[in-house]
Amino acid sequence: MKRWGIGLVAAMSAMAGLNAAAQSGADGQAGDAPHVQLPSFMAPIVRTDGKRGTAALTLVLEVRTPEEVRKLCAMSPRIRDAVVQNLYAHPLRKLDNRELDLDGVGERLAVAANAALDQPFVVDVSVFEGMRTAGGGKAAKFQVCK
Repeated sequence: MKRWGIGLVAAMSAMAGLNAAAQSGADGQAGDAPHVQLPSFMAPIVRTDGKRGTAALTLVLEVRTPEEVRKLCAMSPRIRDAVVQNLYAHPLRKLDNRELDLDGVGERLAVAANAALDQPFVVDVSVFEGMRTAGGGKAAKFQVCK
């Protein structure tokens, strides 16, 4: 149920972004922003009973231009290191319903990713639980850094 709520919020945010771009007379639409998927990795978690563990995460970073995609992929080891350091400093919480508490994590990781770059250009970070591959559906448009 929480996934539906997150999906609904994401869809509403995307619609609001498209509406704002249309009202401001911007050339591109919010849907045109390039997205880059980093390789999946294991992140530290803390369960509600205090026990520690790991969970697989996949990150998709949004940038403004295709040129920034190349820069981001070139700097992806540095970005990934900054993100992992942030996650070890502030592990994700695993809720009683066995889902990760991802509220505010994308914004926090965007700040960490931008701090690792000479010029901050990460607009947003989407965090997905589990190993994902860019192959079909919406993920087919994502660039993949190797």
